[in-house]
Amino acid sequence: MNRPIVAAFFPWLNQKPMTTRVLLKTSVYGIIYLNSGLFLIGFFFFSQPFAYGVLAGSAAAFMKMWVFVEQLRRMEKKKQNASVSGYFLRYSIDAVAMGIAAFFSIQALLGCFFGTFSVKWVMILLSFALRNGGKKNDPQ
Repeated sequence: MNRPIVAAFFPWLNQKPMTTRVLLKTSVYGIIYLNSGLFLIGFFFFSQPFAYGVLAGSAAAFMKMWVFVEQLRRMEKKKQNASVSGYFLRYSIDAVAMGIAAFFSIQALLGCFFGTFSVKWVMILLSFALRNGGKKNDPQ
């Protein structure tokens, strides 16, 4: 893989084929990287409720990734497509976390939104890193 930015943050993508374990490891590290930076920026420059909202969003993002990986394992075992219940569960986790954060303040709600949105950024990064099957001699 000739992508130095991706290889700098996720060096194990060059070494192993993409399995569920590597997907989970990359996603968890990506959530930690993004949300720790967002937490520090929010805590020092915005407000403490924003930073606490980011922590709540991080917890929701980890639960969301856990549900996603369990759904992937179930799909690999049974050779079936994604279920509607897994989709509903992932987005209801977001709704519950944002609803709880909204009880505290609008700043906590915004922090929770950005904390849960980190899963989307990690998936975008993974799709960029693994386009064309993650081949090492990718001309793009």
